[in-house]
Amino acid sequence: MRKSRRTEVLGMVKVKEILRLHGMNLSQSQISRSVNVSRSTVQDYISRASMRGLLKEDFSNFSDDEVLELLDKKRGRTTSVPEPDYSHISRELTKRGVTLQLLWEEYIRDHRDGLSYSRFCHRYRDWRKATRLSYSPFESHQLLDINMVDLQFVRSE
Repeated sequence: MRKSRRTEVLGMVKVKEILRLHGMNLSQSQISRSVNVSRSTVQDYISRASMRGLLKEDFSNFSDDEVLELLDKKRGRTTSVPEPDYSHISRELTKRGVTLQLLWEEYIRDHRDGLSYSRFCHRYRDWRKATRLSYSPFESHQLLDINMVDLQFVRSE
């Protein structure tokens, strides 16, 4: 399980201490001074434990991984975002005039709760790297050769 950056920086000892002090009815300001973290961080962990009904738990007997899993922000989410068909996207991008923006608009029309445009592009790039498609979709289009003519007018005197 991937740890959130905030928990890695804060450390599970401090998280457990925040919850222990809250169980002793200290205010969030007192807890933040005691543990040496911001009051908003204290509030965040207390609200996570409260949402899961864990405020009365004794976290000292839990391992770090168990505490992390119990307080994970993403744990309660049940909706899954439908993944786009990246091979279809790759094929469509080889067509003239097709952009990732257009393909994302089609995707979002079919899946209202789909990925944001930036996440759509990021995941497509990751898929392309993972499948070792190193070409750019724009390489398949032939560039036009344009001949420029420089006309110099010479004054006749």
